[in-house]
Amino acid sequence: MESQSINAEEHVRAANPWYRCAVSTAIVSATFSLIVLLFLVLNYGKSRVVDTQEETRLLNLKTELEDKPDDQELMSRIRTLDLQTRQRRLRAVDRADKGSYLLLGGVVVLLTSIGIMGAMKKKPPIPRLGTEEPDQQVHEANFARWAVTAGMVVLGSGALLLALKPPVDFAGTGTAGTSVASANDPNKNWPSFRGPEGNGVSAYTNIPSRWEGKTGDGILWKTKVPLPGNNSPIVWGNRIFLSGGDPNGMAVFCFDTASGKLLWKGDVTKAPVKPDEEPIEPMEDTGWAAPTAVTNGRFVCAIFVTGSGRKALACR
Repeated sequence: MESQSINAEEHVRAANPWYRCAVSTAIVSATFSLIVLLFLVLNYGKSRVVDTQEETRLLNLKTELEDKPDDQELMSRIRTLDLQTRQRRLRAVDRADKGSYLLLGGVVVLLTSIGIMGAMKKKPPIPRLGTEEPDQQVHEANFARWAVTAGMVVLGSGALLLALKPPVDFAGTGTAGTSVASANDPNKNWPSFRGPEGNGVSAYTNIPSRWEGKTGDGILWKTKVPLPGNNSPIVWGNRIFLSGGDPNGMAVFCFDTASGKLLWKGDVTKAPVKPDEEPIEPMEDTGWAAPTAVTNGRFVCAIFVTGSGRKALACR
Protein backbone atom coordinates (compact mmCIF):
# COMPACT_ATOMS: atom_id res chain seq x y z
CA MET A 1 0.00 0.00 0.00
CA GLU A 2 2.81 2.43 0.90
CA SER A 3 4.60 1.73 -2.40
CA GLN A 4 1.40 2.36 -4.32
CA SER A 5 0.90 5.64 -2.44
CA ILE A 6 4.42 6.82 -3.32
CA ASN A 7 3.95 5.91 -6.99
CA ALA A 8 0.67 7.77 -7.04
CA GLU A 9 2.31 10.89 -5.56
CA GLU A 10 5.10 10.76 -8.15
CA HIS A 11 2.52 10.39 -10.90
CA VAL A 12 0.66 13.44 -9.60
CA ARG A 13 3.89 15.48 -9.47
CA ALA A 14 4.84 14.37 -12.98
CA ALA A 15 1.45 15.50 -14.25
CA ASN A 16 1.88 18.92 -12.63
CA PRO A 17 2.94 21.40 -15.37
CA TRP A 18 4.88 23.56 -12.88
CA TYR A 19 6.87 20.54 -11.72
CA ARG A 20 7.67 19.55 -15.31
CA CYS A 21 8.69 23.14 -16.06
CA ALA A 22 11.02 23.19 -13.03
CA VAL A 23 12.63 19.90 -14.11
CA SER A 24 13.16 21.11 -17.68
CA THR A 25 14.56 24.43 -16.47
CA ALA A 26 16.97 22.63 -14.13
CA ILE A 27 18.23 20.40 -16.96
CA VAL A 28 18.68 23.32 -19.36
CA SER A 29 20.38 25.56 -16.80
CA ALA A 30 22.70 22.75 -15.68
CA THR A 31 23.72 22.07 -19.29
CA PHE A 32 24.17 25.79 -19.95
CA SER A 33 26.29 26.27 -16.81
CA LEU A 34 28.48 23.30 -17.71
CA ILE A 35 29.08 24.67 -21.23
CA VAL A 36 29.93 28.14 -19.88
CA LEU A 37 32.28 26.61 -17.28
CA LEU A 38 34.05 24.63 -20.00
CA PHE A 39 34.33 27.82 -22.06
CA LEU A 40 35.89 29.69 -19.13
CA VAL A 41 38.39 26.89 -18.52
CA LEU A 42 39.42 26.88 -22.19
CA ASN A 43 39.67 30.68 -22.23
CA TYR A 44 41.86 30.63 -19.11
CA GLY A 45 44.09 27.91 -20.53
CA LYS A 46 44.53 29.82 -23.80
CA SER A 47 45.44 33.04 -22.01
CA ARG A 48 47.94 31.23 -19.77
CA VAL A 49 49.58 29.14 -22.50
CA VAL A 50 49.11 30.60 -25.99
CA ASP A 51 49.06 34.29 -25.02
CA THR A 52 51.99 33.83 -22.65
CA GLN A 53 54.03 32.31 -25.45
CA GLU A 54 53.21 35.29 -27.68
CA GLU A 55 54.24 37.70 -24.92
CA THR A 56 57.51 35.82 -24.48
CA ARG A 57 58.09 36.06 -28.21
CA LEU A 58 57.39 39.81 -28.08
CA LEU A 59 59.85 40.23 -25.22
CA ASN A 60 62.53 38.39 -27.18
CA LEU A 61 61.95 40.65 -30.19
CA LYS A 62 62.27 43.75 -27.99
CA THR A 63 65.54 42.40 -26.62
CA GLU A 64 66.73 41.82 -30.17
CA LEU A 65 65.77 45.41 -31.06
CA GLU A 66 68.21 46.72 -28.45
CA ASP A 67 71.03 45.21 -30.51
CA LYS A 68 69.48 46.37 -33.81
CA PRO A 69 67.89 49.77 -33.08
CA ASP A 70 67.87 50.75 -36.77
CA ASP A 71 66.10 47.60 -38.01
CA GLN A 72 62.79 49.03 -39.23
CA GLU A 73 61.38 45.66 -40.25
CA LEU A 74 61.98 44.32 -36.76
CA MET A 75 60.40 47.41 -35.21
CA SER A 76 57.33 47.00 -37.44
CA ARG A 77 57.01 43.35 -36.39
CA ILE A 78 57.23 44.34 -32.75
CA ARG A 79 54.52 46.98 -33.10
CA THR A 80 52.21 44.60 -34.96
CA LEU A 81 52.75 41.76 -32.50
CA ASP A 82 52.34 44.12 -29.55
CA LEU A 83 49.01 45.35 -30.91
CA GLN A 84 47.80 41.81 -31.56
CA THR A 85 48.89 40.66 -28.09
CA ARG A 86 47.08 43.53 -26.39
CA GLN A 87 43.93 42.89 -28.41
CA ARG A 88 43.96 39.18 -27.55
CA ARG A 89 44.51 39.93 -23.88
CA LEU A 90 41.65 42.44 -23.76
CA ARG A 91 39.33 40.05 -25.61
CA ALA A 92 40.23 37.25 -23.18
CA VAL A 93 39.46 39.46 -20.18
CA ASP A 94 36.17 40.54 -21.76
CA ARG A 95 35.19 36.91 -22.43
CA ALA A 96 36.07 35.96 -18.87
CA ASP A 97 33.93 38.77 -17.44
CA LYS A 98 30.93 37.95 -19.61
CA GLY A 99 31.33 34.22 -18.99
CA SER A 100 31.43 34.75 -15.22
CA TYR A 101 28.13 36.63 -15.29
CA LEU A 102 26.57 33.97 -17.51
CA LEU A 103 27.79 31.20 -15.22
CA LEU A 104 26.43 33.01 -12.17
CA GLY A 105 23.04 33.43 -13.85
CA GLY A 106 22.94 29.78 -14.88
CA VAL A 107 23.77 28.57 -11.37
CA VAL A 108 21.12 30.86 -9.82
CA VAL A 109 18.46 29.50 -12.21
CA LEU A 110 19.59 25.93 -11.52
CA LEU A 111 19.42 26.33 -7.75
CA THR A 112 16.03 28.04 -7.98
CA SER A 113 14.65 25.21 -10.12
CA ILE A 114 16.00 22.58 -7.73
CA GLY A 115 14.43 24.47 -4.82
CA ILE A 116 11.05 24.52 -6.56
CA MET A 117 11.28 20.80 -7.30
CA GLY A 118 12.18 20.07 -3.69
CA ALA A 119 9.27 22.15 -2.42
CA MET A 120 6.83 20.26 -4.65
CA LYS A 121 8.17 16.91 -3.44
CA LYS A 122 7.51 17.67 0.22
CA LYS A 123 4.43 16.06 1.73
CA PRO A 124 2.06 18.38 3.58
CA PRO A 125 2.20 17.78 7.33
CA ILE A 126 -0.50 15.54 8.77
CA PRO A 127 -2.00 16.93 11.99
CA ARG A 128 -1.56 14.50 14.86
CA LEU A 129 -2.23 14.59 18.53
CA GLY A 130 0.84 15.34 20.56
CA THR A 131 2.21 12.13 22.05
CA GLU A 132 5.56 13.50 23.25
CA GLU A 133 6.08 14.26 26.89
CA PRO A 134 6.16 17.97 27.85
CA ASP A 135 9.59 17.58 29.45
CA GLN A 136 11.02 16.17 26.22
CA GLN A 137 9.63 19.07 24.20
CA VAL A 138 11.17 21.59 26.61
CA HIS A 139 14.51 19.77 26.45
CA GLU A 140 14.54 19.84 22.64
CA ALA A 141 13.60 23.53 22.60
CA ASN A 142 16.43 24.37 25.02
CA PHE A 143 18.88 22.34 22.96
CA ALA A 144 17.86 24.19 19.79
CA ARG A 145 18.36 27.56 21.50
CA TRP A 146 21.81 26.62 22.77
CA ALA A 147 22.80 25.26 19.35
CA VAL A 148 21.78 28.52 17.63
CA THR A 149 23.58 30.57 20.31
CA ALA A 150 26.77 28.52 19.97
CA GLY A 151 26.67 28.89 16.19
CA MET A 152 26.30 32.66 16.48
CA VAL A 153 29.21 32.81 18.95
CA VAL A 154 31.44 30.82 16.60
CA LEU A 155 30.54 33.02 13.62
CA GLY A 156 31.01 36.20 15.66
CA SER A 157 34.40 35.03 16.95
CA GLY A 158 35.55 34.22 13.44
CA ALA A 159 34.43 37.60 12.12
CA LEU A 160 36.19 39.34 15.03
CA LEU A 161 39.43 37.46 14.37
CA LEU A 162 39.29 38.38 10.68
CA ALA A 163 38.65 42.02 11.54
CA LEU A 164 41.55 42.18 14.03
CA LYS A 165 43.99 40.32 11.79
CA PRO A 166 46.68 42.79 10.57
CA PRO A 167 46.90 43.28 6.81
CA VAL A 168 49.69 41.60 4.90
CA ASP A 169 52.53 43.98 4.07
CA PHE A 170 53.17 42.99 0.48
CA ALA A 171 55.84 45.67 0.17
CA GLY A 172 57.91 44.01 2.89
CA THR A 173 57.69 40.48 1.57
CA GLY A 174 60.00 41.00 -1.39
CA THR A 175 63.69 40.43 -1.63
CA ALA A 176 65.80 42.66 0.56
CA GLY A 177 67.55 45.44 -1.27
CA THR A 178 64.99 45.92 -4.06
CA SER A 179 63.53 49.35 -4.66
CA VAL A 180 59.92 48.26 -5.12
CA ALA A 181 57.55 50.95 -3.88
CA SER A 182 55.42 50.40 -0.80
CA ALA A 183 51.74 51.31 -0.62
CA ASN A 184 52.47 54.71 0.96
CA ASP A 185 55.46 55.69 -1.21
CA PRO A 186 53.46 57.32 -4.05
CA ASN A 187 51.80 59.72 -1.58
CA LYS A 188 55.24 60.80 -0.34
CA ASN A 189 56.39 61.58 -3.88
CA TRP A 190 55.08 63.07 -7.13
CA PRO A 191 55.12 60.03 -9.46
CA SER A 192 52.87 61.21 -12.29
CA PHE A 193 50.96 64.14 -13.78
CA ARG A 194 49.29 66.22 -11.02
CA GLY A 195 50.64 63.99 -8.27
CA PRO A 196 49.78 60.60 -6.80
CA GLU A 197 46.01 61.07 -6.87
CA GLY A 198 45.90 63.13 -10.06
CA ASN A 199 44.35 66.06 -8.21
CA GLY A 200 47.39 68.33 -7.82
CA VAL A 201 47.41 67.96 -4.01
CA SER A 202 50.66 67.27 -2.15
CA ALA A 203 50.96 65.37 1.11
CA TYR A 204 53.50 67.95 2.33
CA THR A 205 52.61 71.32 3.87
CA ASN A 206 56.09 72.82 4.34
CA ILE A 207 56.56 73.79 0.70
CA PRO A 208 56.83 77.32 -0.75
CA SER A 209 53.65 78.65 -2.30
CA ARG A 210 55.39 81.54 -4.06
CA TRP A 211 58.56 81.83 -6.11
CA GLU A 212 60.23 84.39 -8.31
CA GLY A 213 62.66 83.46 -11.07
CA LYS A 214 64.47 86.79 -11.22
CA THR A 215 65.05 87.25 -7.49
CA GLY A 216 65.38 83.55 -6.66
CA ASP A 217 62.70 83.78 -3.95
CA GLY A 218 61.40 80.27 -3.20
CA ILE A 219 63.82 78.67 -5.70
CA LEU A 220 66.53 76.25 -4.60
CA TRP A 221 68.38 75.92 -7.92
CA LYS A 222 68.06 76.41 -11.66
CA THR A 223 69.19 73.94 -14.34
CA LYS A 224 68.79 74.10 -18.07
CA VAL A 225 66.98 71.13 -19.61
CA PRO A 226 68.94 69.95 -22.68
CA LEU A 227 65.83 69.43 -24.84
CA PRO A 228 62.50 71.28 -24.80
CA GLY A 229 59.33 69.64 -23.56
CA ASN A 230 55.90 70.78 -22.40
CA ASN A 231 55.54 67.97 -19.87
CA SER A 232 55.54 68.32 -16.09
CA PRO A 233 58.35 67.16 -13.80
CA ILE A 234 57.85 64.11 -11.59
CA VAL A 235 59.71 63.42 -8.35
CA TRP A 236 60.67 60.25 -6.53
CA GLY A 237 62.93 60.50 -3.51
CA ASN A 238 65.95 62.59 -4.50
CA ARG A 239 65.35 62.32 -8.25
CA ILE A 240 63.47 64.59 -10.67
CA PHE A 241 62.53 63.30 -14.11
CA LEU A 242 61.67 65.22 -17.27
CA SER A 243 61.44 64.35 -20.94
CA GLY A 244 62.33 66.49 -23.92
CA GLY A 245 62.58 66.31 -27.64
CA ASP A 246 62.95 68.09 -30.95
CA PRO A 247 63.35 66.98 -34.60
CA ASN A 248 66.93 65.94 -33.85
CA GLY A 249 66.34 63.70 -30.83
CA MET A 250 64.28 62.68 -27.79
CA ALA A 251 65.39 61.75 -24.28
CA VAL A 252 64.49 61.30 -20.60
CA PHE A 253 66.49 63.34 -18.07
CA CYS A 254 67.16 62.64 -14.39
CA PHE A 255 68.21 65.47 -12.06
CA ASP A 256 69.29 65.51 -8.43
CA THR A 257 66.70 67.25 -6.21
CA ALA A 258 69.31 68.78 -3.91
CA SER A 259 71.67 70.31 -6.48
CA GLY A 260 69.85 70.22 -9.82
CA LYS A 261 72.73 68.29 -11.36
CA LEU A 262 71.92 66.20 -14.42
CA LEU A 263 72.58 62.63 -13.27
CA TRP A 264 71.77 60.72 -16.44
CA LYS A 265 70.13 60.98 -19.84
CA GLY A 266 68.18 58.23 -21.57
CA ASP A 267 68.09 58.70 -25.35
CA VAL A 268 65.13 57.47 -27.38
CA THR A 269 65.64 56.09 -30.85
CA LYS A 270 63.41 57.84 -33.34
CA ALA A 271 62.10 55.71 -36.16
CA PRO A 272 63.09 57.19 -39.53
CA VAL A 273 60.26 58.30 -41.78
CA LYS A 274 59.56 56.02 -44.73
CA PRO A 275 59.57 57.53 -48.22
CA ASP A 276 55.79 57.17 -48.55
CA GLU A 277 55.06 58.68 -45.13
CA GLU A 278 54.66 62.32 -44.26
CA PRO A 279 57.14 63.72 -41.72
CA ILE A 280 55.86 64.21 -38.18
CA GLU A 281 54.97 67.83 -37.47
CA PRO A 282 53.65 68.21 -33.90
CA MET A 283 51.59 71.22 -32.92
CA GLU A 284 53.41 74.15 -31.39
CA ASP A 285 51.50 73.97 -28.11
CA THR A 286 52.40 70.29 -27.58
CA GLY A 287 55.83 69.74 -29.11
CA TRP A 288 57.73 66.47 -29.24
CA ALA A 289 57.52 65.61 -25.52
CA ALA A 290 54.12 66.68 -24.20
CA PRO A 291 53.12 63.61 -22.10
CA THR A 292 54.36 63.65 -18.50
CA ALA A 293 56.45 60.63 -17.52
CA VAL A 294 55.49 58.20 -14.73
CA THR A 295 57.54 56.25 -12.19
CA ASN A 296 57.04 53.66 -9.47
CA GLY A 297 60.36 54.26 -7.75
CA ARG A 298 62.07 51.53 -9.71
CA PHE A 299 61.39 52.44 -13.33
CA VAL A 300 60.51 55.65 -15.12
CA CYS A 301 58.55 55.51 -18.38
CA ALA A 302 57.94 58.24 -20.96
CA ILE A 303 56.26 58.44 -24.37
CA PHE A 304 56.74 60.93 -27.18
CA VAL A 305 54.86 62.30 -30.17
CA THR A 306 56.25 59.58 -32.43
CA GLY A 307 54.77 56.85 -30.25
CA SER A 308 58.26 55.79 -29.24
CA GLY A 309 58.77 55.15 -25.55
CA ARG A 310 61.55 54.91 -23.04
CA LYS A 311 61.83 52.87 -19.86
CA ALA A 312 64.84 53.27 -17.61
CA LEU A 313 65.84 52.50 -14.06
CA ALA A 314 64.81 55.40 -11.85
CA CYS A 315 67.25 54.54 -9.10
CA ARG A 316 70.38 55.00 -11.20
